[in-house]
Amino acid sequence: MRFLDNTLRDGSHYNKHSYSPQQVADIASLLDSVHVDVIEIGHGNGLGASSLQIGISKFHDLELVKAARSVVKSSKIGVHVIPGIATFVEDVYPAIQEGVSYVRVASHCTEADITQTMIEKLVAMDIEVWGALMMSHMIEPNELAKQAQKMEAYGASGVVFYDSAGTFTPIDVKNILYEFHDLLSIQSGFHAHNNLTLASANSLVALQSGATFIDGSLAGFGAGAGNLSLPHFFAILSKINPNSKLEWQKYLSIMQQFIDSGLIVFPQSNEMNVISGVNGVFSGFVSHILRIADQYSVCPVELFKLCGHNKLVAGQEDLIVEIAQSLKYNNA
Repeated sequence: MRFLDNTLRDGSHYNKHSYSPQQVADIASLLDSVHVDVIEIGHGNGLGASSLQIGISKFHDLELVKAARSVVKSSKIGVHVIPGIATFVEDVYPAIQEGVSYVRVASHCTEADITQTMIEKLVAMDIEVWGALMMSHMIEPNELAKQAQKMEAYGASGVVFYDSAGTFTPIDVKNILYEFHDLLSIQSGFHAHNNLTLASANSLVALQSGATFIDGSLAGFGAGAGNLSLPHFFAILSKINPNSKLEWQKYLSIMQQFIDSGLIVFPQSNEMNVISGVNGVFSGFVSHILRIADQYSVCPVELFKLCGHNKLVAGQEDLIVEIAQSLKYNNA
């Protein structure tokens, strides 16, 4: 059982990619003190994602990786990579040179093929590399497992499936892992979002169904309604197994320090986050949809529904504008 803390990556969505190197060093040092297995660093959409369309980072990913590496002693430093957004030469290799030893190579749930070259290069370098399938609710569990099979064939040590829209229920997670374990011989993991306040329940079912890697963050700090809160989850696991060696009290103490500092605020599953989850819309779209709905004077609920119907994914923020324009025209 391993845990990845993505406060410093998925949490970057929540603070508009504004982490400073000093903030990264401070948080990474504390996460390292509770011996979390992997500390993930960088832009919310992964290395190289800083852009006008997706969101500009205040500091370059490499500056943040260096800051983490300077203080971390036991945890692995990890990064999230989407081929096509990140390149091996300009983004991934320099990060490895700065101390990254764990890489997630991610794709949309139907596009595992795009990860082949990146995974194979990293495997050849003896870097621990896992595949990641985003927006996993968009295809049936068996088809998702077949995409994961491709990542296994490329050499990935495991595959994590992302509930990017926070739309899964425990039975969904159980069904996916049943298919994974039927078709795969490598490990599996789960990345939850909390739109329907099911991140803890879904992650617990994932572990019970054979997943070996669970993602989360301090206070659930992440896109939309947030991720799984790892400190809370550690407490749950310690309650289930009193002999667990998870440092849940120390983790909670660390979380409280940052809540008190004002840097981290509990993400909440408000009305729009729930609507996002029900409609299967990427959690990171909430702020974009609300802003665009206001700009074009259209109903945000209807805009969420249409974005879900059109199966928009991260990187297609510009299409929200087109949908809003069409919605306004049709309602005129």
